[in-house]
Amino acid sequence: MASRRLPFAAVTAVLLLLHGAADAKSSSSSGKTKSLASGFLDAHNAARRQVGVPPLRWDERLASYAARYAAARSGAGGGCALVHSHGPYGENLFHGSGVGWAPADVVAAWVSRERALYDAASNSCRGADAAACGHYTQVVWRRTTAVGCALATCAGGRGTYGVCSYNPPGNYVGVRPSANPQLSILPPMASSTAIALALLGIVLLLPGNAFVVVAYPRGGGGGDYRMQFLGQQNAARAAMGLPALVWDERVAGYARWYAESRRGDCALVHSSGPYGENLFWGSGTGWSPAQAVGAWLAEQPRYNYWSNSCYGGMCGHYTQIMWRATRRVGCAMVACYNGRGTFITCNYDPPGNYVGMRPY
Repeated sequence: MASRRLPFAAVTAVLLLLHGAADAKSSSSSGKTKSLASGFLDAHNAARRQVGVPPLRWDERLASYAARYAAARSGAGGGCALVHSHGPYGENLFHGSGVGWAPADVVAAWVSRERALYDAASNSCRGADAAACGHYTQVVWRRTTAVGCALATCAGGRGTYGVCSYNPPGNYVGVRPSANPQLSILPPMASSTAIALALLGIVLLLPGNAFVVVAYPRGGGGGDYRMQFLGQQNAARAAMGLPALVWDERVAGYARWYAESRRGDCALVHSSGPYGENLFWGSGTGWSPAQAVGAWLAEQPRYNYWSNSCYGGMCGHYTQIMWRATRRVGCAMVACYNGRGTFITCNYDPPGNYVGMRPY
């Protein structure tokens, strides 16, 4: 049966995740008797208290995801390799020789050493490895609110394997782990309208899968026009092992034609043409291509890989960018008439977002 393509629309903001993996060598046990859940939770929240961020809560859905992945990696075919699942959540991995590891030992392996490697002044890890403190920064990521973890014994006496999954994920490029989020408080709205807050400003989620940015931009980006569209999209795809998109002038010509046709109203209405399509509208001028792409990539935390669905809002812009079969992209941006803002569109060939198919 032929797949049916879903229409999606436009916007929010952020970038891309860093991951790390810790390998500890010891066979001693901490002798703790706490349950697995409380042991992991207490250790995480102790680290978070030290930097003044709110505590995490335990999430059974995350714990199930972690347990499934730990079981897959600890089996005979997995080799207890420190390889990430590339799922919808943030993720810390652990491998320790022997048995008897407690949750507190695992979290300590991520926190104790890596805390000293994080340089708050530059918001980077000290040393040659750019991800050397990534476990620690995920543990203390302010916007992360839930965690679920699992431990498994590796086949063939290869030790103990640990996984913690985090939602929303952390380690976004250019964002500090424990900085106070710059959020605004909005009045209640009609039940048909949901509210989201993006790094670019206030974003209203309107019925019909369309995001509208109603705050003014905090500066645009320079550099080559095409690379502003391609750079972040290909960085996100590379993080998932997907082939890079290439700029296609035919697709870009279609995007320019449609952007021009919408200058009068700048309405977030899809062209219903032969390509996949992401749309963006921002009030005012000065918006850059990179800001529009960053807004679409901000949907990443809402994509649930295991159920292949969105939760907590739309994620179709993100899944179109990440669609494995898509190879070509072309984009355009225009200033709307009568000061109505900025309209940006990207078209994708072959299109993605087919019902019942995973993006990657």
